[in-house]
Amino acid sequence: MKNNNIFIFCFIFFLCTALLNAQEKTEILDFEKHKVKKKETLYGLSKQYNVPIDSIIAYNPKLKRKGLKKRMVLKIPIYKEKGFIYHKVLTKETKWSISQKYNTSIETLEEKNPKIIGGLKVGDLLRVPEIDTIIIDPKYKEYVVKPKEGFYRIKINTGLTEEQLKKHNPKLDSLGLQVGMVLKIPIEKDSLMDPYSISLPPLIDLSSLSRKKDTVNIAVFLPFKIEELKNTLKSGNLVLKERNLHTISLEFYSGLRWAFVKAKELGININAKIYDTQNSTWVIDKILNSNNFDNIDVIIGPLIPTNFNFLASKSTETAIVFPLSTMGIEMQPNVFQSVIQEEFLRKKSLSFLTKKLNKKQDSILILHDTNHVDIRDELLATIDSTAFYDIEEYKFLHPQNIDTIVSKVKNTKIILETEKLSYISSIVSLLSSSHKKNDSVNIQLLTTYRDPVYENNSISNKDLSEINFTFLSGFKTDIKKENSRFYKEYFNFYGYNPTKESIRGYDLALDIILRVSVAGSLKKSTVLGTTKYIENKFFYVEKEEGGFENIAYYILKNNEFWFEELNSF
Repeated sequence: MKNNNIFIFCFIFFLCTALLNAQEKTEILDFEKHKVKKKETLYGLSKQYNVPIDSIIAYNPKLKRKGLKKRMVLKIPIYKEKGFIYHKVLTKETKWSISQKYNTSIETLEEKNPKIIGGLKVGDLLRVPEIDTIIIDPKYKEYVVKPKEGFYRIKINTGLTEEQLKKHNPKLDSLGLQVGMVLKIPIEKDSLMDPYSISLPPLIDLSSLSRKKDTVNIAVFLPFKIEELKNTLKSGNLVLKERNLHTISLEFYSGLRWAFVKAKELGININAKIYDTQNSTWVIDKILNSNNFDNIDVIIGPLIPTNFNFLASKSTETAIVFPLSTMGIEMQPNVFQSVIQEEFLRKKSLSFLTKKLNKKQDSILILHDTNHVDIRDELLATIDSTAFYDIEEYKFLHPQNIDTIVSKVKNTKIILETEKLSYISSIVSLLSSSHKKNDSVNIQLLTTYRDPVYENNSISNKDLSEINFTFLSGFKTDIKKENSRFYKEYFNFYGYNPTKESIRGYDLALDIILRVSVAGSLKKSTVLGTTKYIENKFFYVEKEEGGFENIAYYILKNNEFWFEELNSF
C-alpha cells in the first residue's frame, strides 16, 4: 500500500511537471542541430538544452525507430521561457563580451547554457537571465565605460580615482578598462548629487552602443481631440491656424513619428500605442482601465500638468515622461521631467557668473526690475564692487549713463534681469548703440534666464550679436536650420517644415528609444552620458523628492543668424 502511495505521488508529480513544461514551453524560437557523441543520453541532452525529452523525440521521429545512436544529428527545439532573454552568438563575440552586454557572469551563461562550456559557436542561441542591470547592490550604481574613455575622464564623471575604482572593481587589475565594461560606483543611498555643482558628462552617441533590447514599447498620451477637430474642419473653421492643443499635439506627434522611422532604420522595432486623451482625466482613466500597459517601456505625455499628474499617480511602475512644458509637475519615482527647468538654469547661471566674472578686469553692471531683486542680491553677495540699477526707477536708464559705464574699461559685463519686452528691447538697443560708438570696448550682455520673450521680433538679433548676448538654454535653435539634413528629410516626408514642437518630439522620442534599447529601461539609462540631437540635449539626474530631471544645458552666444555654442560662460 505504501509503495502504491509513493507511485501515485510520483505519477502526480511528473504529471504536474509535464503540464507545467507544456504551459511554459509553448513558443519555439529556433532549432539547433546536435551531433550525438559517445555515451550521450536523452536525459543528458534534455538537461543540456533545457528541453523536455518528449519534445526531442517529437521532433526526431527516428529516435522511436532506431534509438539514440552516435553521430546521429538531432533537431533540438529552443523554447521561449519566462525570465530569460535570448542572444544569438555573432562572429567574434566571446563569453566575456556577451556577459558584459547583459551584465551577467560567464559562470551564469555556462550554467544556463551547458553547451557553451567547451566554447562558443556562431549562431548559438543563448538563454540569459533577466536581471536588474543597474542596481547591483543598494550601495552601488553602475557606470558603462564609453569609447576612448580613460581613468581621468571617468574620475571627472564619477569623482572616483583609479585606485578607488579598482578597490570596488577588482577585475580592473587583470582586465584593464574596456569599452562597454560595467563598473560598480559606490553611492550614498540617501545622498544624491547636487545638480548645480556637477559638470555634464561627455556627449555620447547611443546609436553606436550595443543594445539590450531590439524592440521598444511606447504609449503616447496626447490631447488630439479628434472628434472636435473633425467637427471644426467640417464646419469650415480653420482651427489649425491657431496655436492650441490641436496644433501642438499634432506637431509634436509628427516629430515622434519621424523618430520612429529613424529608429527602425537603426534596427530598433517600435511598438507604439497612441491615445487621444481629449484633455480629460476621465478619458485617461477609461484608457487605463481598458488597456494593458504591463509591457510598455515608456509613456510619453500627457501635455498638461493636471492630466500628467493624474496618469503618473495611476501608473506607478512604468516610466512616464513629461514632454514639452516647464510647468511644475508632481515628482514621483517613475516620473521624468524632460524639459530643463527655469530654477535650474537660474541657479546654474548664478554659479557660472560668480566663478567666471573677473572683478579686476571687468566692469560689472546689474540691470534689474523690481521682480528680480532677489537675483540681484544673490549676485551682489558674491561679486564685490558691482554697480546696479533698478530699471523701473531709472526709467530704462539714460544713454549717457550707459556710455559712461561702458567707456570705463575694455570689458563690460552687463547682467540683465527682467522678462518685460519693453525693457529688454530698449536696453538691448541702447547697449548696441553704445558699442557702435566705442567698438574698442567689449560688451557682453548676460542673464540668468533667457525668457521666451527674447524671441520677439522687436528685439533685434543683430543688436544681441553686437553685444555678445550669452545665456544658458535647454535647447539650441539655428536660424539657418532650413539647410540642415534633418529639415530636408522631414520636409520630403511630410511636405512642410518642422516646428519647434516637431523637433522636440523627434529629439525626445529618439533619445527615449535609444536609452531603453541600450540600457534596458529609461531609469537604467540615467548612468549614461549626455545625449544631443537636433536642438535638444538630455542628461537626467535623480531628484531628492523622487523622479528624474533633465539638466542638460547649452551655453550659447547670439550671432546674427545663429547661436554659437560655448564651452564656458
